Amino acid sequence: MKNSVLIGVFFAFVWGAIKFLFHTDLNKAINPFVLLNIFFLLTAIALGLFLIKKKEGYLSGNIISDFKKAMGIGLPYTLIVSGFIYYYYATFNPMYVENKIQQTNKLIDASIDNPTKLVELKKQKPEFEVMSKEQLRKELKKGPANMYSAKATGLLSLLSMMLLTTFYSLLISLIYRKILFKRLTD
Repeated sequence: MKNSVLIGVFFAFVWGAIKFLFHTDLNKAINPFVLLNIFFLLTAIALGLFLIKKKEGYLSGNIISDFKKAMGIGLPYTLIVSGFIYYYYATFNPMYVENKIQQTNKLIDASIDNPTKLVELKKQKPEFEVMSKEQLRKELKKGPANMYSAKATGLLSLLSMMLLTTFYSLLISLIYRKILFKRLTD
């Protein structure tokens, strides 16, 4: 494997190890792991592209080749972390998904039992107006089960990190090419 790909793989495994290590302590706090994931993706792309350009020569190639190399660093990270997220929520921590579904179902039940919110719910879609409370409850509870599943979480993380990888690759390529590499060669 190329060193640049190994940088993305290394950061992905470090993120996964941290997620496993702090599984019990921060089980309910997902935000630190999301922020750490975003930071590691940015760091992997920035460090990997810098090391590649240092080896090749800072001004060799063009911005498109820099973008492709940065994407080559970020994609392994994205694929490994998305696969890990799917595995984590499907096998290692399925209770998180079940807890989220239960919380959402409680909110749905509270909304349906509240007469003013029930009227608002029935106004949202025409088919809701003719449904009874139980039919409406059953229909609304289908959403959280699909939304909070491990498959949906893994797919959503894959899509969002692909967009973030593309954005970071373009941004870092531009910053390196227009600012950093010009200063290093002058």
